[in-house]
Amino acid sequence: MKTYQVISFLIAFSLCSYAQTYVLQGYIENLDERELFLSAYQKGEFKIIDRTGSAAGSFLFVLSDASPPGLYALELKVGPGSIESAGRIRILEFIFNRENIEVNASDMNDILGSGGISNSLENAVYYEYQEVQDRYRDSVRVAYSDFLEAQVNNKGVNEARLRFIALQQSLDDYLVQTAASHPELFVSRILKASRFPIIDTEQGGWEAFKVRFFENSPMDDTLMLNHPLYLLRINDFLSLFHLGSPRDTIVTDEAYFEAVNIIMANVSSEPDLRTFIAEYLMGIFGYYDHETVEAYIADNYLDEQCESDLVELVHSRMEGYKKMRPGKKAPDIVIRDRYNKIYTLSRLENDYILVMFWASTCEHCEKMILKLHEWYQSDNRPDIEVVAISVDTSRYHWEAFMDEHRLTWISAFDPDGWMGKVPEAYNVYATPSVFLLDSKRRIIAKPLTYREFLRSIRKL
Repeated sequence: MKTYQVISFLIAFSLCSYAQTYVLQGYIENLDERELFLSAYQKGEFKIIDRTGSAAGSFLFVLSDASPPGLYALELKVGPGSIESAGRIRILEFIFNRENIEVNASDMNDILGSGGISNSLENAVYYEYQEVQDRYRDSVRVAYSDFLEAQVNNKGVNEARLRFIALQQSLDDYLVQTAASHPELFVSRILKASRFPIIDTEQGGWEAFKVRFFENSPMDDTLMLNHPLYLLRINDFLSLFHLGSPRDTIVTDEAYFEAVNIIMANVSSEPDLRTFIAEYLMGIFGYYDHETVEAYIADNYLDEQCESDLVELVHSRMEGYKKMRPGKKAPDIVIRDRYNKIYTLSRLENDYILVMFWASTCEHCEKMILKLHEWYQSDNRPDIEVVAISVDTSRYHWEAFMDEHRLTWISAFDPDGWMGKVPEAYNVYATPSVFLLDSKRRIIAKPLTYREFLRSIRKL
């Protein structure tokens, strides 16, 4: 290990002598000889920018001055094949902002807990911020619960309210003061963007919070495209409008139009940032089958900056959604399972068919599949067959999932993923996508959750 560190130092010294470069190096005890990948977060995803081998746990990356500040990650490949097909696991997230970084840990599965990053003020502040946020989330839940309980008992209401407000104010003070103390750090941008308005039940409560959500932290920093915080805040904001809640909660398209308008009013005029946020919103509403809202975003916000090709693509998707609405006949498909048995949808003799598109990397898919399979194996159910089609890019991941959960329904893998003929025929752009068909193979319902599926089944 010492020899490798000396070599790493010499390489780093040589590079830094002739160009403005920065070194990410270190030692992770049980990393062994595995290949290590360096990824940078850019516009909603981590993208691999470099790879290196480790020598007995030691590793070295060199980053140029052109490497943008933002969130980076060390990742390992999982499964056989290429990194693209096998997938990867993230073992450390950190901020890079043009400084040398050293990592030392005795446990690959808990790098921060068994050592971590040294000599980096950027990351010291970032990890402290994460710990403060974690403690705050736990404390504020308790404080708000105490306030609600005080209201029910009609005792100590104002005291509980003031404690709830004081807790929120203490977090805001921390964010403002810490950012002001370190204006040169990238993490200060994160701190500024993390601020929420104070919720006070005597000053409008949650409705006022909704209107003032971005008051202290507008989305006006293009460098924050190198961190997921803007997207997390958008998700938090849309949850106030019950997006993604059970369909028992009815929200009109007009309410979602209002939510979109509030978000976009708080995005700066910088074209790249506005386009990215608008496309992200379209993806969210498309996932939940809110085609009208998706079209609203395309018409009102993509036309501002985008080429007509993208807008045309959106409207093409709208036409696809219309073809797959309840009442329409589902496209006939031919699939092959892992044992090379061929199934044709129109030849299945069951009274009902559930066609489901999913991926092993989709957390919602896994939860729904496990509940659905338990129901599928029960005796008290209608004559229904499930046809589950994986859009995984890795056959290994699909088969591993199948083996782990021993799924007994009809399962198939489309090697072309999203671009395959079957997903394309069903206009699939998100997972899980589920279609319940009757005996004539007309679409009865498109449940998004297991609960919605059960509600559809009860109506049969």
